[in-house]
Amino acid sequence: MPAANPGFPDGIPSSVVSSQLEVCLAYQDLPTGLLARRFLSDLLNHSQVGNEFSLSLWNVSMFHLPEIRDEAALNASKADLVILSLRGDGALERDTENWLTQWITLRTADECALAVLIHHDMQVTDAVGHTLFWLQQITRPTQVRLFLGFMPPAIAEPPSQPGSLPGSPLFETEIFPNPLDIHPEGGLND
Repeated sequence: MPAANPGFPDGIPSSVVSSQLEVCLAYQDLPTGLLARRFLSDLLNHSQVGNEFSLSLWNVSMFHLPEIRDEAALNASKADLVILSLRGDGALERDTENWLTQWITLRTADECALAVLIHHDMQVTDAVGHTLFWLQQITRPTQVRLFLGFMPPAIAEPPSQPGSLPGSPLFETEIFPNPLDIHPEGGLND
């Protein structure tokens, strides 16, 4: 039965079913969290989802605690989009690999996306290559579409502004001056 559309008077049924996008965002530190926030903002601005989304945030450094890793995996298993934002300065930590594996096992949706954002400076290509190969292997036999985004290394800290603490990041768009390129189709497993 079609859902009633609140945009029409008297609850006239509509064949358009409004659904909320479930997003799970896992990050390593503040800069990678800000990168992921910017990516999600750009993604929502370029899509028809609008403001209808639910977001859960997880710091991967807490995944060494089984209770938190289990809760994060269960949360991600219900998500339409999982965003993993990494520094790119080394291989995935074992706890993060365990979380990803657990998430893949618990997934309930038919199809979902894993967007991996990596700060990359071309000096640690072996570790990044190993991570990408591993991610392809665990997602290939599933309905998880894997997307990658490489970002330049963190931009040097701008001079302190009046009222800001020395060494504290500014939450301005100048930190990430260029909008992210979003490609509407295709994944690494296609």
